Amino acid sequence: MNLYRLHSSPETLFGYENAIQYPKLAWGIYKDDKNKLRELEDTWAKSAQYSYEYAEGVLNGKFEKGEDAIATNAEYSYWYANNILRPLGIRSEKIEDAIATDAWYSYWYAENVLKDRFPLGERAIATNAEYSYWYAKDVLEDRFPLGEEVIAKDAYYSVWYAYKVLENRFELGEPVIRGSEWQTDYE
Repeated sequence: MNLYRLHSSPETLFGYENAIQYPKLAWGIYKDDKNKLRELEDTWAKSAQYSYEYAEGVLNGKFEKGEDAIATNAEYSYWYANNILRPLGIRSEKIEDAIATDAWYSYWYAENVLKDRFPLGERAIATNAEYSYWYAKDVLEDRFPLGEEVIAKDAYYSVWYAYKVLENRFELGEPVIRGSEWQTDYE
């Protein structure tokens, strides 16, 4: 809870003068004052979340000073790439490095931003059966050999991988399919 937002004279509260050092508090105090938000760029640049929020909500564009902070977090790196960089036709290596640490965001980055494969994120994607399947089906529109081992551990995605991607048997997944609720769908 941000008491500064609830108080009629927040400047009289203890610690108010130091609140700008803490992105969450400062954002809560000044989020409706775009001029003050612009004055506090150094504060936003300390935080992945508030660097992204500042870029999107205030600048409606790149926030270079905050990109190092954004690049520490896969989620905010994805949103920054999708909502800020993509419309500008820009890619960022450090932002992509952060995205590549997470299966979910790597898949979505490939699907929504690149609209093509994302080799840097494939190792992360290959740790998750669901995203390996969707990456193969929607992005590659072909096999995803790196993800087949993890897909083969999940009966549901093994069946769908066989039907929708391979359009043939998925022998690697057959042991997990046998005896599962998906066996009759596969046979």
